[in-house]
Amino acid sequence: MIINNSLFPVKSGFNAVSDMRSRIDQLQQQLATGKRAQTLGQLGKDRVIDLSIRSRLSGMQAYQQNIQTVGLRLDMMNTVFTRLDGVESEARSSLTLGSVDFTSGAVTQAQYQNETRLKEVIELMNTDLNGRHLFGGNVTDKNPVASFDVIMDGTGGKAGFRQVLSERRDADLGASGQGRITTNFTGTTLELAEDGVHPFGFKLDSLTAEGSGVSLTGPTGSPSTLSIEFTGQPGPGDRINIGLALPDGTKTTISLKATLGPTAQPGEFLIGANAGDTATNFNAAFNTALDDKATGELPAASAYAAAEMFFTKPGETAMRVDGPPYDSATGLVAATSSDTISWYQGEDSTVPRRSALAKVDDNTEVAYGVQANEEGTAELVRNLAVLSAESFNGGNPNDGLRFKAMSVRAFENLSESNNSKAGSIESVSMDIGLAQTSLGRAKERLDHQEVALETMLSDIEDIPPEEVAMQLLSLQTRLEASYATIGKVSQLSLVNFLP
Repeated sequence: MIINNSLFPVKSGFNAVSDMRSRIDQLQQQLATGKRAQTLGQLGKDRVIDLSIRSRLSGMQAYQQNIQTVGLRLDMMNTVFTRLDGVESEARSSLTLGSVDFTSGAVTQAQYQNETRLKEVIELMNTDLNGRHLFGGNVTDKNPVASFDVIMDGTGGKAGFRQVLSERRDADLGASGQGRITTNFTGTTLELAEDGVHPFGFKLDSLTAEGSGVSLTGPTGSPSTLSIEFTGQPGPGDRINIGLALPDGTKTTISLKATLGPTAQPGEFLIGANAGDTATNFNAAFNTALDDKATGELPAASAYAAAEMFFTKPGETAMRVDGPPYDSATGLVAATSSDTISWYQGEDSTVPRRSALAKVDDNTEVAYGVQANEEGTAELVRNLAVLSAESFNGGNPNDGLRFKAMSVRAFENLSESNNSKAGSIESVSMDIGLAQTSLGRAKERLDHQEVALETMLSDIEDIPPEEVAMQLLSLQTRLEASYATIGKVSQLSLVNFLP
């Protein structure tokens, strides 16, 4: 009789060998790929954690991309503002007070240089990076600042700065050419009056005397008036001071000193034989001094007042003189897009930084918007535009006074003392620096988080090669032993052991 070998556990042995063979194939694949599984399903319960980590890493990579993009923009902005600060410094240095050097035309050397600087500033403000304009707030698809020629001369029937300046100058000077001040001299009394209630020309601000012989009244009323009456004879060296407010908010003084002569120099008046003669001499000296102020300092102040009207800052409305006629105008009107050029064409937010936001992690936004019409850049453009728009005659002595008055104002407007103002070039540069710091810190946080998450992901997905290799060798040894055992068992038969 033959006993079937099915009495022995050969089938279960084959099943064990098959399992070991599958496990060896799996280990070989893990060793080749370095991954624990080839599908999410093979990860078992860890697949939910794996998906969560991968989602978080994907979001962090988007933040990192934002940081890189915004970082490039901030680097470019920082470069531009460094140059703007240099232009401001150069413009300030070029305004050598007391020097009027004319070139081949009615243009000073400093004026020519500042026109070139203005063109450079406009180009800087129109800087774009990969097609995105950086200085127009959230308006990024076009130049935020009009071209030099359009700003200065207008286009398509729209007024540019030179026309606005000319209108304002006519309004401030007035038909009489004495800054909208009327004079009335009778006997021993000189009366001065503003020619109406309006923002133009000189405003009577103060009246004082040093010495005796005069009776002063005012300034008082609206429009303001004052009077100077010679009740006696002033002494040599006595002074009469008439303070005048100018259209740009600055002040000046006509100060006339009494002298015995024999002739009176500029800023002096002769003491006559009696009070009437002295008053007559004072009236003549005053009118000469007023004419000098009206052709020297007043036009400079008028130019800066026009610049304030035209080169608006965030939230401001451009203005025009309500005319014609302009020399008798009594008010201002808002400029419109149909009659006046807008020098700045970007977003006009009163909170410029918030005009561009970058989310750099779940809880942090970096505000980095910049507008070309902010305090510092607008002030730089204003002053360079005034210096570029003016014309001078080398043979006119009052042109020297006018240029000096303009230089004083430009020097003060561009001085380092303005650096602390909100929106100044230095202030915006600091904001850019703070934004760069925030980006750097956000990137550092994200880098640390990414390392931690990638480590966790690796623990789930990756295999330790040494451990897998050892498992593979162990399984190989067991499989070889199993093959050998099954081979021998499969050959067993009871017949072989019967006598």
